[in-house]
Amino acid sequence: MEKILVVLPVCPKDLHLATNVLTWMSEMKQQRTHRLLLSVSGIQKDEVEALKIQAETIFVAVDHVEFPDDVPHMAWPIPHNQQFGRTARVLSMRRKKPPQDWIGAFQTHFLWLEADAVPLVPNWLEILEAQLEIARANDRWFMGDYVKVPRDDPKAMNTPDHMSGVAVYPMLLSHFSQTAVTSMHTAWDVASASEVLPQAFFTKTIHHLYYEPTFKDRGDFEMLIRKEAVLFHQSKDGAVIRLLRFNINAMREDEPVLRKVKSTTPKGGRVIVPPKVARVVWEDWHDREMTHAEITAKHGISQYITRKILRNPKDYKIRVETLSLS
Repeated sequence: MEKILVVLPVCPKDLHLATNVLTWMSEMKQQRTHRLLLSVSGIQKDEVEALKIQAETIFVAVDHVEFPDDVPHMAWPIPHNQQFGRTARVLSMRRKKPPQDWIGAFQTHFLWLEADAVPLVPNWLEILEAQLEIARANDRWFMGDYVKVPRDDPKAMNTPDHMSGVAVYPMLLSHFSQTAVTSMHTAWDVASASEVLPQAFFTKTIHHLYYEPTFKDRGDFEMLIRKEAVLFHQSKDGAVIRLLRFNINAMREDEPVLRKVKSTTPKGGRVIVPPKVARVVWEDWHDREMTHAEITAKHGISQYITRKILRNPKDYKIRVETLSLS
């Protein structure tokens, strides 16, 4: 199965997001079998090197291309379009005449992984590659989510149906869509819709929301993100990673399912509360005198779940008598 080249674009305002998503990939034990290209603009050399050092623990090979930050004060989507177009042109040029040891020499597709996109499972890339095989068998060169913006949304009037920007693209992108590479004043995914849609394979494994959602607890996660998704976009506040981190900790417990607590969402999702997390919640409240809101923000759980733990500590096998109450 062909390996997809992962391309992570980074600019100054996205640097912390890029660091966070790489940290998350490491925490969830992603297999070290793929290659990463950092597309950087306006980042200091020491920051680029720090990103590469971090990425090398997750990816088998890491390289970067650097572009001048010559439109720093221009509003979205101009800087984003420019970085995408420049990166696509470099990939196309190096695909035709690859330099020695070029990490993308043998790949036919790349994944544009924006820094606010979040992998949801450790084998997310392998799942995307399996989907790409289906796409290619159906003579489709692009693969992403189908974005249908409600016509009555005042913020997105006249936005056509299109493929998500976080998606898999052919290396020789300009051969299939010139507009995707050259658009400046309209987001490339929207501007190129008429060229890309007929050539696109739409997968439920990539889930894109055109607005920035709010995730308060696991119930929100289950309600807003489709079950088939392995890659989600967008999460700029880190909430999705915090919720996933909480779940990973639950799965690593010796007693992974001690108790299930109903969430407060309309769908009635259920949340696993591992004893280790419940114990820390108790200590945060009693020993550190944190408020319910502070505990919720720290652990990514709802105040409803926090109250259940604090009211019934013995249900979570918390030995109250052994804890310091000073």
